[in-house]
Amino acid sequence: SIFRRHCVVHIHTCSNFSFWRDSLLVLMSRLLLKPVILHVHGGRFDQFLESLSPARRRLACWFIRRATRVLVLTPSWQERLGKICPGARFMVMNNGVEIPPSEPLASFCDLPPITAGEVPPLRLLYMGNLGPRKGAAELIEAIGLTNGGRSSVEAIIGGMETEHGQRDRLQARIDELGLSGRVRLAGSIGGNERLAAFRNCDALVLPSHAEGLPMAILEGMSYGLPIIATRVGGIPETIDDGVDGLLTEPRDIPGLAAAIERLAGDVILRRRMSAAARRKAELHYSLEAIGAQLVELYRSLCKGGRR
Repeated sequence: SIFRRHCVVHIHTCSNFSFWRDSLLVLMSRLLLKPVILHVHGGRFDQFLESLSPARRRLACWFIRRATRVLVLTPSWQERLGKICPGARFMVMNNGVEIPPSEPLASFCDLPPITAGEVPPLRLLYMGNLGPRKGAAELIEAIGLTNGGRSSVEAIIGGMETEHGQRDRLQARIDELGLSGRVRLAGSIGGNERLAAFRNCDALVLPSHAEGLPMAILEGMSYGLPIIATRVGGIPETIDDGVDGLLTEPRDIPGLAAAIERLAGDVILRRRMSAAARRKAELHYSLEAIGAQLVELYRSLCKGGRR
């Protein structure tokens, strides 16, 4: 069987039905004496566990403790889940992204000088679904507050509905605020269109209410985009506020607008953050770096870390 042919079983899981299904795979693998890696994803996994009845939570944690290693995305997630399921063998491992080929990043000092008074538009990219948790509605409201500034802000909102009618409601609000020429709902963006969006925009914005470690943020950094995001999940451990991005509180529309205006009005800051974001992605979040960590973990478990 597939279990006999392989040394390590690596299971990716998230909340709700997926977790209970994957728990059975964990148990089956352990009964066959295979080391098991349970890889936790999803920005609300802690809330999922806390929402369970005491009996079901004890059962869920019993399954989690059966895993040889439980991979989480950041140290804060390790601490948070460790309090819910003490005794589980948690280990931090970042998500990884492919680093796109590019010309070597120039220092911001080496780029063409900015003419006095010249402030090119800030082109924002949002990559997430249109559901409330990702903050698309707050982004539209925040862009509305930037009207009248000395710099202009444009945005592409890429993502699909999680419930019918979300797109229509967001478009109606865009029209009501007079932003139809500045904000575009682009739907699902994939393939070459996705690559072009990352290359042609100036910053990535994701004002989420809850997260783990969003792939969109890591992708944006790999393309040298400064990040405007919220202090939730693993984001504050990924983005250095003021260095490679700007952080705000979730649902804080004025704060989000202020962060957008700060980046819109300071091209030198954009350039500094762009270079810093790209460097961090290359050093810490490349597929090569994360792949090497995974291979080392697999080897250690195959050599005797099966308990």
